[in-house]
Parts: sequence; structure tokens; C-alpha cells
Amino acid sequence: MAKRDRSVPAPAAPATTSRVSFRLALLALVVAVGLAYCNTLNVPFIFDDFPTIEKNETIRDLTALDRVLQPPTEGGSGVSGRPFVNLTLALNYAISGLKPWSYHLFNILIHALATLTLFGLVRRTLLLASCRSLLASDGENIESPASRLLQEKALYVAFVIALLWAVHPLQTESVTCIIQRTETLFGLFYLLTLYCFTRFTESPERNARIRWGVLSVVACTLGMATKEAMVTAPVIVLLYDRTFISGNFRSTARHRWLYYGIVATWALLFYLLQGNPLRGGTADYEKVTSWDYLLTQCRGIVIYLKLSLWPHPLILDYGTVITRSLSTVVPQALLLVGLAAGTVYALWRRPVLGFLGAWFFIILSPSSSVVPLVTQTIAEHRMYLPLAAIIALGVGLFARRAAALLLPVGVTVALVAGIATLQRNALYRDTRAMWSANLVHWPENERAYGGLATAADEAGNFTEAVDYYEAFLAHRPDDVDIRFNYARDLVKAGRRQDALTQFEQVLRLMPENTEARTNHAANLLALEQWGEATRQLSLVLRPGKGNPTDNFNLAEALKKVGRGPEALVQYQKALALKPKARAGFMQYRYGDALRQENRYAEAIAAYRAAVAAQPDLFAAWMNLGGSLMLQEQVAEAIRAYEGALRAQPGDLAAQKNLDFARSQLPR
Repeated sequence: MAKRDRSVPAPAAPATTSRVSFRLALLALVVAVGLAYCNTLNVPFIFDDFPTIEKNETIRDLTALDRVLQPPTEGGSGVSGRPFVNLTLALNYAISGLKPWSYHLFNILIHALATLTLFGLVRRTLLLASCRSLLASDGENIESPASRLLQEKALYVAFVIALLWAVHPLQTESVTCIIQRTETLFGLFYLLTLYCFTRFTESPERNARIRWGVLSVVACTLGMATKEAMVTAPVIVLLYDRTFISGNFRSTARHRWLYYGIVATWALLFYLLQGNPLRGGTADYEKVTSWDYLLTQCRGIVIYLKLSLWPHPLILDYGTVITRSLSTVVPQALLLVGLAAGTVYALWRRPVLGFLGAWFFIILSPSSSVVPLVTQTIAEHRMYLPLAAIIALGVGLFARRAAALLLPVGVTVALVAGIATLQRNALYRDTRAMWSANLVHWPENERAYGGLATAADEAGNFTEAVDYYEAFLAHRPDDVDIRFNYARDLVKAGRRQDALTQFEQVLRLMPENTEARTNHAANLLALEQWGEATRQLSLVLRPGKGNPTDNFNLAEALKKVGRGPEALVQYQKALALKPKARAGFMQYRYGDALRQENRYAEAIAAYRAAVAAQPDLFAAWMNLGGSLMLQEQVAEAIRAYEGALRAQPGDLAAQKNLDFARSQLPR
């Protein structure tokens, strides 16, 4: 193909559109996103939201930026090595704590902004003076009616592309799953990098060029702090420049200072990767070889292509399925090799088609090639940005052949897609229904049993949760986290003896798991195995460490085995860590321990503190009254028994003690 010199890429005048039409298009896109996702604000946390939000201590204080910008690197957290995403979660936590509505609203806003940016990018690209010849039917430097039409209808073409992209059901995982804002934020910054680059090349004034160039670099920098796939952005910018602006790679050199800035953002990404090379355990070359992962992606990418054209069935979690034999994916591999080869050829002969193909393959390459992301080998959210290329290709081809029908057909298809998106989002609101559908449509993923178990646990159906955990562990017996949850639900289901065995297995595999050990100790206490409970709690409570519950449980166990003085020390430590307003029961038990040691004056003080914090604590009132009687403080004892009757009106024992105390008053 002949080289094209496009040193002055100015936008063509929009002859058939007006500013009003442009603003209406922007408004329509925002409304479409809002309507498609209006039923997601009450969607509960699901799947990866739990480790990334509920268990993420770094988002608890927005003012502690040094901590917020160092997200956790363990536990499969979705924010590992992604400080900007963690910052947005901290902002949401400051607004609504662990209530999901603000998180979902933020996700919708991100998606709306990305949609508007895509619209602006496509429209400006179509209006480039150099783009008319690129869109010619024969691929040469000759205009055609179709290429002129695409420019004259640039606003409508861009609108339909952005609209279909915004409401496509395949986008639901990226927008509705809170932690997948990594994908939507990355997509927004990716599109902004390109959009600002386009404005940079169009601007005739030096100051405007500098401003847009700096904004492009800033967007790329934020993208690098959002998701690792942003590494491909400089490559796509270069291809975009060569395809739509400069015409050849040599001519792109005139934008070199901006390229220096964009490429320099790789330094931030490499720094973040150096501190977290395996992304919190997501990447693992020991479990899965690059070759096996590549074979798996042959299957995965074909699934993505199919879902782009017919988005059913959508799967929340494909699990850790791995393809280890080439023979099982030969058709998929041949299809992808053919499409990749066609993309390379098109970059030479049909640059627009080649760019769309490159957009699809290059953006997918970090997650869907040879780097084994073992926690999720196939994931629909990876199609958030690549989907734009498929939609742009389809809309462009349709517009060339039936321009008059583009808007009505496009809006009709978007309406159908939007309804499907609403229905999919409604499923997210019912966690149990979502995981049940996941299991039906993708039985290869045993993790669906874990999701169903969690849903049953939240609904209080502990026996059902235990059954689901057992089904999961039948497939993956070495999953320590699931076994720990299984043990906890065995306790809730009343099967404490069975839970003992499960807690012991967890601690054999993870002896440093403090949460498992404290739960094990609590179960031992309930089974009145005081000695072993004491030993387990002693392992948890290292010098200088502790929490009120563990210290209290240890005190209870020590008291039961006759180690009263040691028990008192642990009670005191527990009370020092517990806010006074919530320490009623602990004060009551501390009082009992003091009375057992014949320290009545101190016991009375503890009982008084207990009833002050918890006035309805009947047992504390009764024991306070009894202690006061032993100290011959009859009038005070009477008031204590009256307090007991206020806490539990009509209690015969309290009334009897009150009557006796009154009879001891001097006549």
C-alpha cells in the first residue's frame, strides 16, 4: 500500500451534525448506562469483593495515604500492585463503609465516562481528514461513497458504537462486580490516553498541544497504577498514530516527545511489579506452564468472541480450568492463528481493519497469552476494552451498506441488549441464583459450590452450607480457606465434634493461621475441653499481642482448670482492650473470677461496672446482690436485687432473694 503523508491531520467539518445533536448523543449515552445499571446499587459483595474490600484493612482510613497506596499483596486481593484502585475503594469506604451502594455508583460513573470517551475517540477519528481514504472500499488512497458517508455520519456511527458497547451484557461482570473496576478504570484511562493523544495531534496552538500531551501522559500513568494490561497502551498509541494520523511509522517521529512521556510511564508499572511480581499469587509458573496456559486461552478467546456476538450463557467464574493437550483445542487454535495472521496482513493492506484486530489481540495479550493467571484462567471482564473493536467492526460494515438504517437498527439492538443487561444484573442481586446458574452452565468450576455455601451461610442455612462445602472439598481437598469455612459452619450447624477434626487439619496446613486457631479454641471451650483450649489460646496470645475476645476466652479456660490468678490477668488484659461501653459481660465474668478468689470488694466493683455497661444483665445483678449480702451491705443488696427484677421481671429467685434481704434490715 502506498505510504500516506498526513502531516496536517485536521478534523473535517461536521456538515450534517450540530452541537445540539452532539449534546443529545452525550446525554443519551449517560442515560443508557444509568438505565442498564440502575438495578445494581443494592447488589451485595460477591466473589473477589470479599478479600479486596471486607478484609482489606488498608482502605479503612482515607487520610492515611501512605497505607492506602500500599494495597495488600496476599490473599488473592484484586488490588495487589494497583494503588489507584485501592485509593478509589478507600474513598468509597469513607462514604458508605461496607454498604455497597457507593461502590456500585462509582463503577457506573466510571463506565459512563469510559462510554463518553469512546464516543469522542471514535467520532474524532472518523472526522480526521486523513481517515476518508483509509475507509475507501478498495483500501487505496481513493475516496468512495461509503468512506464519505462514514465521515458525514461520524456522530451517528460513533454514537451507535459507544451505545452498543455501553449496554452489551458482556460488560456486566466488569461494571457490576465491584472489584472489576480495575477493568473499567483501566479502560477509561486507556481511552483517555488515546483521546488526549488525538487532541494533541489536532491542536494547532503550541500551548493546547502541550496541555493535551500532558493529559495523555497523566492518563497513561494512572492506568499503569490501575492494571498491568496498561503496558500495551504505548503500542496501541503508536499503531493509532501510524494508522490514522501519520500514515507510516517514520512520520510518527514528529510526536517523539509525547512518546517519550508515554513510554516513561512503564517505569511506574515495572516498579509496582517489582514489589509484587506474582500479583498476590495470581500468576504462578510452578502450577501452570506458559504453554498450557496458552492452550487454555485458545479456548477462552473463542468463548469471548462467541459471547461478543451472542452473550449467553454468561459465567461469573470459570474457575481454574486448564487445557493441557493441543489436540483438544485444534479448531480454536486454527481460528485464532487465522485471525492473527489476517490482522498482520490487514495492518499492511487494510490499516483500519488491521488496527481493530490489533486492538483486540494486543489488549488481551497480557492476561490471555502466556502469563499463567492461575486464580482465573478465563474471565469475561477481560473483554471490557477488546469488545469495542468487535462492535466497531460490525457497526462500520453495517453503516457502509445500510447507512439510513444505522440509527434505528442500532438503537433497537441496544434496547434488546440493555434489557438483557438488566436481567443479568438482577441475577447478581441473588447470590444463590447466580452461583446456581454458574454451576449449571459451567460445571467444570467447583468453586461454584463455595459460592453457594457462602450464600447459604449468609441466609442462615448452615446445614445446606455444610453440604456445599463438602461437595467443593471432594474436588479440592487441599483448599485451606474453604476447609476453614467448612469447620466454622459445622460449628454453626451444631456439629462441634466434626468441626474439631476440620480445624485440626487447617492448622496442620497453616499453623500460623490465628483466626483458625482462635475459632478452634472457642469450639474447644464449648466442648468443655478446657486444657486444650488453654493451650491453643496460649499459642495465639504472644507477648505484647492480643485482642479482647482471645484474652477473655483464655481467662475462661484458665478459670475452669483452676488457674485463677492467671485467669484474672487475662480478664484484666481483655478489659483493657475492650471499650467500657461494650464490656458488660466481660466485667460480669471477671467479677465471678474475683469472687472465686474471695476478693469480694473487687468483685462488687466489677459487677457494678457490668450492670452500668449492660443494665439488662440479670446474672450480674444477682451476683452483685449476693456479694453485697456476704459483705453485709444489705441496703445495697436490696437495690441490686431490684435491678435484677427490672432486668427480668417476675423471676422467682430474684424475688426470693429480695424478700430475704429486706427481712435482714434492722427493725
